[in-house]
This record gives sequence, structure tokens and C-alpha cells, in this order.
Amino acid sequence: MSIIHFTDITIRSLKEGNFYDDKTPGFGIRKQRKTWHVVKQPSRTKVTIGYYPGLSLADARKRALVALGSPSDHSVSPRYPAPEFLGGR
Repeated sequence: MSIIHFTDITIRSLKEGNFYDDKTPGFGIRKQRKTWHVVKQPSRTKVTIGYYPGLSLADARKRALVALGSPSDHSVSPRYPAPEFLGGR
């Protein structure tokens, strides 16, 4: 599992594995199945929010913010700690 900066180009070029966004903690993609998901705290429940490329990065990030209980306004960043298994940032 890696924490990277998500852009459309980086998502297209990812190899297999689990990747998490540095901008939105808890938001990630499982590249094997191209599944967008969020990890909800404190139970670390993984919730599927859509599939790439049917759901764009921008739309997936909006859904992630809603699923994490954050405001959908992009000027306010979510304040959730990264899960311990992701390095705890």
C-alpha cells in the first residue's frame, strides 16, 4: 500500500496494488479491479464507492468526502487521521 498524489495520469499508469491519496486520507483505489474505496475510521471498514474509469477521479473524490462524513466543499480538507497500516501520516 502506497500513499501517492492522485491525478488522472497517475491513476491510469498505476500497476497492481492498493494506493491511497495524499490529499484525501482514507480514499484509495485497488488497481487490480480498479475499485475506488474509502477506509472509514475507527473500525477501518472499507467501503466501495465506484469503479474506474466509469467513475472519474474528481467524482470519486467527491463521493469519498461524503462517505467519510466531510463537507463536499473542496476548500475544506477532511481531518481524519490516516489508518495506522498506512503509516499514520
